[in-house]
Amino acid sequence: MDLEKSWKAWGEAEKLPEELLTPASLRKETSMNPLQKLKRNLGINMVFGVVILFFYAGIIFLSPEPLVQIAMFAMFLFTFWAIFTTFKLYRGLDPELCFSCNLVNEMERYHSTILRWSRNQEKVATFFYPVGAAGGFILGGSMGAGKPVAEIMAKTPMQVALVVTVIVLTPLAWLLARWMNRQAFGKYIDALGANIRALKSEE
Repeated sequence: MDLEKSWKAWGEAEKLPEELLTPASLRKETSMNPLQKLKRNLGINMVFGVVILFFYAGIIFLSPEPLVQIAMFAMFLFTFWAIFTTFKLYRGLDPELCFSCNLVNEMERYHSTILRWSRNQEKVATFFYPVGAAGGFILGGSMGAGKPVAEIMAKTPMQVALVVTVIVLTPLAWLLARWMNRQAFGKYIDALGANIRALKSEE
């Protein structure tokens, strides 16, 4: 494998060969290779996660409604878990790879790890989005009406509206989160996959 030999040779120079990790289309856009870009975007993802975490914490402490507090606490826990798992991936992601390792195996390891992280986030989020939608609806309803939750939720139209809100917003929130993940990470995950296939084709 020519690229594999180049990888080993570059390892002696302790400098990552961009052409091994970055396709021409991405080199025009940025000097970073896909792993560097992924790590940077993971860092940005965590920063936004921390901001959202404080947002949920504020609602928990300021809202007088127990149902809202419970829903927001659940979302707080989910966000904390998401930040924690992202941090673990961020800390273990080395854009310079391992020059003493097999290049294909090393890239495949990162590719599968990042894909697994993304899919796990989506799966776990599926269980929390209905809670967040319900909590947001109850919070908005109580603030808009200026009445206790027990009073406004005693009405049948409000109960129906709550169910409809959860049914509609849950898949929309999931699709939005998936689209945002795709925008932040998809192109660079695909680039890794394409380079892995190119390396394997030379074997």
